[in-house]
Amino acid sequence: MISKSRFVAGWTVLFLTFTLSSGWAAPVAQDRPTPVPAAVNGEASKSTARIDPRALTTLKKMSETLTAAGTLSFKSKSMVPIKGPQGMWINLFESSSVVKQGTEKLYAETRGDFFPYDFYFNGKTITAYAPTKNVY
Repeated sequence: MISKSRFVAGWTVLFLTFTLSSGWAAPVAQDRPTPVPAAVNGEASKSTARIDPRALTTLKKMSETLTAAGTLSFKSKSMVPIKGPQGMWINLFESSSVVKQGTEKLYAETRGDFFPYDFYFNGKTITAYAPTKNVY
């Protein structure tokens, strides 16, 4: 079964992909670096990092390019090492396909060693489907 952190990471990637490609990303201030709290092991650090305005400009241009694309698709492959019950490390492999159509349609399919699922968004409804269990 898929771990909670892997599940959250997968949905986060899908959300960010859809957010950036649909133009829902918030406007970005470009006049000065934005302070970002640094975190170590989930705890805030005393120092803060600064985001370079050039990086924000590049991110905004990328977001605008993705927004202008009528259809966008990509495939990814990943490997996640997990510690097994006996302490031995195991590598799990996964492949994903993502397709965005316009600003309101998104489809993602994940297969491999993890729990396979399909994700559909039609602009109003989000559906997650487990094809091996026939459950949504």
